[in-house]
Amino acid sequence: MPGPWHNYMESMFPSNMREIKFKCSSKESKTICRKTDILVNDEITVEIQHSYISENEILARHDDWKKFGKKIIWILDGNTKDIICEKLSTNNYLIQFDKSWKYKSFEKTYNYILLEIRKIGVFKIELKKIKSKMIVLSEAKS
Repeated sequence: MPGPWHNYMESMFPSNMREIKFKCSSKESKTICRKTDILVNDEITVEIQHSYISENEILARHDDWKKFGKKIIWILDGNTKDIICEKLSTNNYLIQFDKSWKYKSFEKTYNYILLEIRKIGVFKIELKKIKSKMIVLSEAKS
């Protein structure tokens, strides 16, 4: 069940783009379906993620959407206690991940994730640049 942050992020998109269902495949008389949080266009879906998700689930979703010719952009909640965002004297931001799933679950499948931090903006996190659970970024997009 989606929580307040998830609903807030979805509300930034028109209602006709939200919660779009697709039939992915049938295996042993069991139909497997996928639902995207946001269908941006024929090629891009957006998944809004607040809670833990495993690397295996990330890969499964990636593979399912690839069958439809779509790629996923992941937006993660950076407003939780396990994310520390500090503005440095250089006007850069130091982001620390206390829970490594917020980037490790995505590393093998994606080059980047988006991290939304209210009152600052959305950071594009290049996963290979995270060192010791930290990354320094120059700016967020509002």
